Amino acid sequence: MRSFFNFFLKSNDGFTIIELVIVFSVIAILSSVGIAASINYSRAQTLQTASLDLINTLNQAKSYAQSQYKPDDCNTQDLKYYRFDLVDSGEDPYYVLSVFCGANSYELLNNKLPKDVDIDSANTTSNYFEFPILKGGIEADPDSPSPWQIRLISVDGRYKIISVYSSGIIQ
Repeated sequence: MRSFFNFFLKSNDGFTIIELVIVFSVIAILSSVGIAASINYSRAQTLQTASLDLINTLNQAKSYAQSQYKPDDCNTQDLKYYRFDLVDSGEDPYYVLSVFCGANSYELLNNKLPKDVDIDSANTTSNYFEFPILKGGIEADPDSPSPWQIRLISVDGRYKIISVYSSGIIQ
């Protein structure tokens, strides 16, 4: 058995060009599949993160309204409601959380969606949501019935639907 290993260790023969081409071809195929899977996973996670951030902002507005949280900007003005707006500005869609006090409004949060995520305006049923202070629940576009839907879409065609119910449920 030892002579068998010695034969291979002492041999001056190298790999043939065909063997090298096959090995490098297999490596190239495996790495291209791995890179494609990594990009695909990254896009899916970007869409998921964007939708969770949007849901968290809606829940934050609901929480502020239910607890009657009054920001310092409002001072002595009457707190009326919180409002969430989706702004589909073409290249850089974003959303805004504002508070309405007396006759004034104050922007509390302004977030851009990630570059690979957009608002699907054709399938989004309301671009704003209001969270009244004393009434509870959620008010939105009166022309479309609850549940209202926000549909986010990624560059590869994946989408995520966020449902907002007038009772205050956001999922």
